[in-house]
Amino acid sequence: MRRIDLAFNLLRIPIDFVLLTGAAFTAYFVRVSPFIKDIRPVFFDLPLGEFFVLTSIISIFFMFIFALSGLYLIHKSTPILQEIARVSIALSAGVALLITYMFFNLAWFDSRFILLASWVFAVLFLNIGRLLIRGLRLYLLRRIGIGVENLLILGNDKKAITIKKQVERNKKLGFNFVGTIERPDINTIKLIHEDNNLHRIIAVDVNWNRDELMNVVSFCEERNIQFSYIPDTFGSILADMSFDILEGMPVLSVKPSPLDGWGKVAKRLMDVIGSATFLVVFSPMLLVVAFAIKWDSSGSVLVKLKRISDGKEFHLYKFRSMVQNAEQLKKDLFKFNEREDGPMFKIKNDPRITRVGKFLRAKRIDEFPQLFNVFLGNMSLVGPRPHEPEEIALYKDYHRKVLAIKSGITGLAQVGGASDLPFEEEVKLDRFYIENWSLKKDLAILLRTFKLFLFDQSGV
Repeated sequence: MRRIDLAFNLLRIPIDFVLLTGAAFTAYFVRVSPFIKDIRPVFFDLPLGEFFVLTSIISIFFMFIFALSGLYLIHKSTPILQEIARVSIALSAGVALLITYMFFNLAWFDSRFILLASWVFAVLFLNIGRLLIRGLRLYLLRRIGIGVENLLILGNDKKAITIKKQVERNKKLGFNFVGTIERPDINTIKLIHEDNNLHRIIAVDVNWNRDELMNVVSFCEERNIQFSYIPDTFGSILADMSFDILEGMPVLSVKPSPLDGWGKVAKRLMDVIGSATFLVVFSPMLLVVAFAIKWDSSGSVLVKLKRISDGKEFHLYKFRSMVQNAEQLKKDLFKFNEREDGPMFKIKNDPRITRVGKFLRAKRIDEFPQLFNVFLGNMSLVGPRPHEPEEIALYKDYHRKVLAIKSGITGLAQVGGASDLPFEEEVKLDRFYIENWSLKKDLAILLRTFKLFLFDQSGV
């Protein structure tokens, strides 16, 4: 655990208290201001001293809800939109509980204006406060170097190169890359630690000699160095196990997906409400896109593609971004396929893509008609990538778990790298999503997708 993360986590507690009480007092003074009093006279009698005591108690109550919501846990990589959503939801839940309590306890003052205005100001103040805290932390990391961790990578394959590029490019991660070594040689690691004071070691290949790895792990434990590893597909399966006792013997079992039972009902409800809302909101844009496609090239506005979702074949709807005979041309272009790590087909500067199609694909607008698939129940808003029958025929057995649930318009793999990810990495992310699903994760992925749709020029 970084000291800077612990410090900023502790800093959130007094800042949240000040901002919560500040929001309440702002609402109080707005309510008793002459402008509002002229519109609606003040009927309650609550001195400032009593209001401060009441506000302090309620602020502590809200902070307790924040703690239960995980807002005081250390999440270094939590996207800002996800944190804003979590703060807003926690505040809304707290206000709902207060309203319920006030309904059954008429001893409190009944200024609904102050209560609702306090909620609005609290959402505004706390989210601005979180943004400022993030900005200060990032400034200390980037400009002053406070909290930067020295990182060593074990391995020299493509994964190691990818991590190195990410660390050097994204300063928000807070790492100082000190180098890579091909094997977990403990003597070399000791020398590197003496020169650089290592804080984190990441192993990208856990198939080395077990004794060598255990020596590295023991070395990290002794010197308070965080040891991490990137598992292969089988390792990612074993990482999510449940423990039980059977006739005195320990038994480890692969956990079933939370998407069973009520989880499936909740996800479907969110899909129906979400897809219907998005279709209404984006309907003007869909009409403009349809006109642009017809104007740019001959052919239908929509294309129907055979896909597999939840073990069933269905027709996926997309805005047409290619020429009419794209499927026939695919056979001739397959020899130029750039995806050698799996069964998917992809080539750079695909000649089948139209002018309008290039823009639609860059911004992922061609995916929007899939909202109809979601509403009809063929797909979900969030899930694994829709799979082609021809691709599935080439899947290995452990790839097929991604077919166990409905495909999604967006997913963990899409917001984590999309087509740039190797196929095996995409499968690992999809399996992780299935095994650790929650509505909160779905909302976080949708928020991340929306952010990429607005600000990422290269698409999701």
